[in-house]
Amino acid sequence: MPKEDTQFKKGQSGNPDGRPAGSRGFTTIFNEVLEEIEKANSIPKGEALKILLKKAYGEAKDGNHQFYQDLMNRNFGKPQEHVDLTTAGEAMQSLSAEAIKEAEAILKAKKTNG
Repeated sequence: MPKEDTQFKKGQSGNPDGRPAGSRGFTTIFNEVLEEIEKANSIPKGEALKILLKKAYGEAKDGNHQFYQDLMNRNFGKPQEHVDLTTAGEAMQSLSAEAIKEAEAILKAKKTNG
């Protein structure tokens, strides 16, 4: 566990000054690249996007899945990951009433003791 004096204080931002002035985010850079493709080829932005997506798809087919995945996640959002809470396809056993009471007692004691 990190030393207490190096941990963030409750309610304190790790980056109080925010993003540096003049820095650009992914969306800004992505749109600039689309404009460059658009102007260089004298095509509409939609066609430029198709070219970029085809390039990403080609890269993925050649083994560079990260480029395609990053492009999709940043533009359309990362897909939700679902966790299967079973063991070898079988549902996990429910806790007994006694085990639940024991866990509640432990949690209550931790809250009381700090």
